Amino acid sequence: MQEQQKFDNKIIRRMAKGTGIVLIGNIASKVAGFAFYVLIIRYITQEEFGLFSLGLAIINIVVVLSALGIGQGLPRFISYQLGKKEYSKAWGGIVSSFKICSFASLLFAFLLFFLADGISQFLNKPGLSNTIKILALAIPLITISNLLISQLRANQNVVGRTFFGNLLRPITAIILILLVMLYRLPFNWVLYAYIISFTITLIPLFFYAKRKIASSIPTAKRSAVTKELLLFSLPLLGTGMLSQILVRLDTLVLGYFVSAPSIGLYNSALRITLLIPFVLNAANFLYLPVASKLFSQNKIEEITKIYALITKWTFILTLPCFLYIFFASDLVLHFCFGPSYTAAKIPLQILSLAYFIHVIFGMNIMTCIAIGKPRILLYSQIIALSTNLILNILLIPPYGIAGAAIASCISLILHNVLTTVFVYRYSRIYPFSKSYLRIILFAVGICIIFFLLPITHYLNNNISLILFFLTISLIGVFITKNFTEEEIDIIGYIEEKITKDKRFTNKVAKKFIKH
Repeated sequence: MQEQQKFDNKIIRRMAKGTGIVLIGNIASKVAGFAFYVLIIRYITQEEFGLFSLGLAIINIVVVLSALGIGQGLPRFISYQLGKKEYSKAWGGIVSSFKICSFASLLFAFLLFFLADGISQFLNKPGLSNTIKILALAIPLITISNLLISQLRANQNVVGRTFFGNLLRPITAIILILLVMLYRLPFNWVLYAYIISFTITLIPLFFYAKRKIASSIPTAKRSAVTKELLLFSLPLLGTGMLSQILVRLDTLVLGYFVSAPSIGLYNSALRITLLIPFVLNAANFLYLPVASKLFSQNKIEEITKIYALITKWTFILTLPCFLYIFFASDLVLHFCFGPSYTAAKIPLQILSLAYFIHVIFGMNIMTCIAIGKPRILLYSQIIALSTNLILNILLIPPYGIAGAAIASCISLILHNVLTTVFVYRYSRIYPFSKSYLRIILFAVGICIIFFLLPITHYLNNNISLILFFLTISLIGVFITKNFTEEEIDIIGYIEEKITKDKRFTNKVAKKFIKH
């Protein structure tokens, strides 16, 4: 029995193809980015890594501030105008966004440079001032790179983001850090390597984006939309700022209460945890412009179906990664960073649970932006951030980095619940189909079994654990009969592209789809 009425699968097919490209790029990016941090952690001291993590937390917040919400609002703004065939407004948005972000990023970089000493004194971290001053140079580079990728995203161009953002930048960073290690250069050169990697990436990205965007919008005229763009984007500045602060607040509060080595421990766990939503992030990249375009045409039902379908399969693909990180946390930390970092086991488990629950709710944030309700995000983030700050202040002094992880977990869950409820209230869009709930219940059951029975203790190496969790997840898909007709069509499309036939898909269809 079908749960959904059949709809135009061309949209889903395009998204599947584009998401596949982004996903491959994301995997490569995560591997390369993770390798970069592994090299850094193994090269510098825990104290230096703590200062580096604290500096990056501050820089990332300032980068969001420099973008003025345009990085998040632009894909929706341009996609909406393209859906309405207002091509001059779309082009005007691209030009205005570049001018605004260029000026703002330079201004905030200068301000942060001069405030570095005061921030260092407030957090009682003498070495932090120099770290912030060097990393401040990266603010315009990161802001403009993110903006160009947002402009390409609005045109559903995945190649630019995949090649320049996911491959060229992290690979360049790895090469540079290897040179730093080869010549045994001091800590400052680790910071310079990070900055130079963005410089090398930005130049070709700029010329690629300029050519692709010009060819995708059928007009050279542009309308004055600066005010309209800012009015839509500024609420997203608040949400973007709060989102970054929500992720980085633990590090900032830890910077006040604990030593730099403890900050390094916490951020080693956080780096691993950020691998969990990589499939969701890949799906989000194309979901926002597609959903925005559908919303401009008042196709709410199609948005709901796409949201539910992609969220379910994002969860399924993420499940093995979560199980591995959560139940083999000791092995993961030892393998990645060495035995001295296994002290971050408890924070790693708590944070991985938080981000997995974030994956369960799927594209709620992107849906909120697509339906033109950025203030919903603002309200839910204010509540979540306030909760996070209070819990950090209460829990970090007695429990240290474990307390910070608990605060982050509770606030992230609260943010996702509130956002999903608000989206449903305003649009009746939600992701929880019957087949999705079945696989969620299966995952909960598996986790309970692993808690009660020490099954994972018998698998004491990474390869066997990874294969075991992959097998468990695959079994779950089949025993919960997690296929609808639309999903079978997409699986068949992917299989046909790879193998030139649909034998596996046809077998699955005969078993699970009732005509």
